[in-house]
Amino acid sequence: MSSSLIIRDALIADGSGNPAYTGSLYLEDGDIRHIIRQGESLPVAEREIDASGLTAAPGFIDTHSHNDIRTLIDPVVTPKLFQGITTDVLGQDGLSLAPCRGDFEEWNAYLKGFYGAADLKDLKAGDFVSTASYLKALEKTPQGSNKVYLVPHGNIRYSVMGGKSEPAVEADLVQMETLLRTELEQGGAGLSTGLIYPPCSFADTRELIRLCSVSAEFGRPFVVHQRSEADDILNSMEELFTIARESGVPLHISHFKICGFKNGRLLPEVLAMLDKAGSEGIRLSYDLYPYMAGSTSLSALLPPWTKTGGLPETLEHLKNWESRERIKTDLINGIPGWDNFVDFAGFDNIFLSSVKTEENQELCGKSLSEIASKRSVSPGDILLDILLEEECEAGMIDIYGDEEVLEALLKRPEANLCTDGLLTGTPHPRSYGAFPRFLEEMVGKRRLFSLEEGIRKMSGKGAEVFGLKNRGFVREGFAADLVLFDQKSIAEVGSFTNPKQHPDGIKHIFVNGREAAAEGRVLEKGCGCVIRTK
Repeated sequence: MSSSLIIRDALIADGSGNPAYTGSLYLEDGDIRHIIRQGESLPVAEREIDASGLTAAPGFIDTHSHNDIRTLIDPVVTPKLFQGITTDVLGQDGLSLAPCRGDFEEWNAYLKGFYGAADLKDLKAGDFVSTASYLKALEKTPQGSNKVYLVPHGNIRYSVMGGKSEPAVEADLVQMETLLRTELEQGGAGLSTGLIYPPCSFADTRELIRLCSVSAEFGRPFVVHQRSEADDILNSMEELFTIARESGVPLHISHFKICGFKNGRLLPEVLAMLDKAGSEGIRLSYDLYPYMAGSTSLSALLPPWTKTGGLPETLEHLKNWESRERIKTDLINGIPGWDNFVDFAGFDNIFLSSVKTEENQELCGKSLSEIASKRSVSPGDILLDILLEEECEAGMIDIYGDEEVLEALLKRPEANLCTDGLLTGTPHPRSYGAFPRFLEEMVGKRRLFSLEEGIRKMSGKGAEVFGLKNRGFVREGFAADLVLFDQKSIAEVGSFTNPKQHPDGIKHIFVNGREAAAEGRVLEKGCGCVIRTK
């Protein structure tokens, strides 16, 4: 049945960065059929919304999302939808559910350290054997927003080599290339990796060039959490540029940042490297979130040698006195080339965000220093104790750097916005408010961007990077993914101590032309769709 709606007299910021204008939008059967400029006559529609005083923008695109498991269990994912996010890019950091052609139970146990424990009893390992089967599993549930999926490097490597830490030999590389090509043909939007997380971290540059050459055949990006975001960031960036040069792949750096207060001095060199890469013709982009605090698995604090044998070996190291002493020494002294969170953030600035045991729930939201003091042990010991008690199923938030670095990176033309949001335990507030915070703080209070520039970084830029052909812009014939908000009242409400609060100022959210939510209420489930890249 045909359905039609007019959104009347909105300020339209169309996602291109061009000047906003007042006009009306005629939606029909999921698309923007007509854009009517002020003063032109309006067609007749079944329903009308008076958007006077509101801004109409393309639905926001979260280019770094971690809802891979959550969306199978709670497919509306209101913390993301209520921010105005209408499209999520899943499969990030090289770690997700599919493809998994190895021991799925072992792989799922490993993922719990990142995504939290999830009840997947109604799903079978066969649902995750390929990108195609995972996307079909998503389509069995009424998705609240659109989903795009990157093929995770860690899954590819695990499917071919298991948890082996040695470099891939030629036979392994050929198998990985073949598998990746198959997954991209099934609709994967690109290749992702997380080079601080096993098994991705075991890959050498040669392996990454070979796999990126496959992604380049399809014109799809290499989306990468680089090996270092701290002391060794310059060498880490040069590795990425080498991969892009030799493979021809479009390069998209995940949650780009400079970690460590002491490393802010590297900003001029980082910016110069970005300029040089662009001048060489490297197709370069990156995303970031509007905070100087990050969030990931607590086990990311452990040195690399503790992870070479997978989770069972890591747990054995946590039990062994000699290993524990070596870990604590490495946390103090560091290891060349290793991003040591304790060095660039400090135990005072690392906060426990999620655990699986009931006994440790009260510790969430507290710093490792605070917890250590409470238990009368050293911060190093409390870190290892918690990881052992939780079998590494714990998350953290870390405060790592200066606002001027964030502002400089946000201003670059390569940049678009993301949440990188994990929704377990006491999450980072970005999971509930990254996009409203950007509009409130960076566009409104600090005036780093015009409204039009800000909206582009939240919509059109991400659509271009990930090849979303008919989304990210308010244009005739495009999918009617739209957000109506009040720029005067839009605000992040959550905080680091109380993050689970939805933002203010977002009035209506449309996904594929259907009103999914309004004024903080879900109106219709199942408005989203799975987007297969072709």
